[in-house]
Amino acid sequence: MTTGATKVIGAPVERHVAKDKVLFVLSTAKTFFLYLTSRGNPTRPFMKTLFFKTLIVLFFLMLKVDSVKGEAHQYCPENASITNYYNAVEKIINFNYEKERIYDIDGVTITGKLIYPLLESFNESCFTSFINNIDYKSLSTKDLHTIYLTAVKVTFYIPDDFLIQAIERILTTKKEKGEFIGGFLSELHGIYIKARLFDKAYDLQSHSEILTYNALPDFIQIIDSPLAISEYTIYDGSYRRNVITDNNLLDKNQIVVIASPNCSPSQRFLNWLKSSSDISVLELFRNKSLFLIPPSYNLHDNIFFDSEISEIDSNFINIRRKKDWKDIKNWDTPIFYLFKDGKLVKQIVGWSKESPEKELITALIEFGYIE
Repeated sequence: MTTGATKVIGAPVERHVAKDKVLFVLSTAKTFFLYLTSRGNPTRPFMKTLFFKTLIVLFFLMLKVDSVKGEAHQYCPENASITNYYNAVEKIINFNYEKERIYDIDGVTITGKLIYPLLESFNESCFTSFINNIDYKSLSTKDLHTIYLTAVKVTFYIPDDFLIQAIERILTTKKEKGEFIGGFLSELHGIYIKARLFDKAYDLQSHSEILTYNALPDFIQIIDSPLAISEYTIYDGSYRRNVITDNNLLDKNQIVVIASPNCSPSQRFLNWLKSSSDISVLELFRNKSLFLIPPSYNLHDNIFFDSEISEIDSNFINIRRKKDWKDIKNWDTPIFYLFKDGKLVKQIVGWSKESPEKELITALIEFGYIE
């Protein structure tokens, strides 16, 4: 995941051949072709046939691109209108939300949500350039709101600095046109928090009286490691989150749990863990687990998780950016990633309502966490 923690193991199954490398091979092949098919070379007919077969193969390799990028480009509307882009984003979300992308990490098959790389590629392929060329002041009230909704939908899945700046400009234009934007500020505040733009969130919070519900803690410290943030705030005394630095994020036998305070299955898992009749399981998670809370629109996890933290006594941390955790391909909650000797060995997705612990216990026994 990082230097000093665990290395990135393997790479996604879906790969593509860089065009510059293919062009280099073609150039080299051309040189050999001229040499091997020169007059007087007895293998000239054979080499000419072999060359053209190789050329055909390389041509198709050159055209081969990342399948996700190709699929994302298909959603880019031919008629670049605000309504068409809104419909394209709706289609991507509705048709692909449940779809998975398969990865192979050093022989271990894991799944990730397709919608994230798909929207990221869609954003890079066409949406960013489209939104960059819009004259917001010339838009009707309806179109201005439609492009706002479109940008917010994309940003929900992939917090992008440029799109956030576009959202700011849209809201500024709305205000200049005489619209009341108070209702949008809470959403913008949440976008800032999810993107970890805390300075902007604090600034917005200090100038608005409507953001008291989702107010940030009194103080947030971003640790030197890019992997985690530590939250500090004041209640009836000094309250402090566990501080995790990159040199002790993972030991040789670590369980990483992706959990969310707003997630019912996460709460069900924690309740099961606290009430487990097998004390070895509770001790295992106390001593060998790391609970990662994905970025969301708030940092109120302490309100939801206080009782669980006190009883489980594990490491609950807010991450800064998903992309820093290279081995984590799926951030749905809850998900369990089992590491053994620094190597990812198992991914378990979800916590169902009926006998969800069976798969987890089986894996813990299989890989020697418990007996």
